[in-house]
Amino acid sequence: MGQRASRPRRSSPFLWGELVLHPAHLMDTRAVREYGLTRAVPVEEGVRPIVRLITDPALSEVTGRCFDRFTEKSAHEQAYDRGPAPGSVH
Repeated sequence: MGQRASRPRRSSPFLWGELVLHPAHLMDTRAVREYGLTRAVPVEEGVRPIVRLITDPALSEVTGRCFDRFTEKSAHEQAYDRGPAPGSVH
């Protein structure tokens, strides 16, 4: 599961960009614990990529990208499918 972040681009307060961030694998959250999964990463480790996404000047104009922690990655192939979602009414 990743976090979808929308944030203002610094060149203009009126332009918004989107990035997808997977901050940590099995981070120690209530959802992970309630699902009965083994926690792998403390919340503090998951916060670091989120803070970087917000504060790193090198990412201020970056939009439409996916990150797994600190590394840019491709999204799942279904993310690039422009067709209707399975089971959708069209």
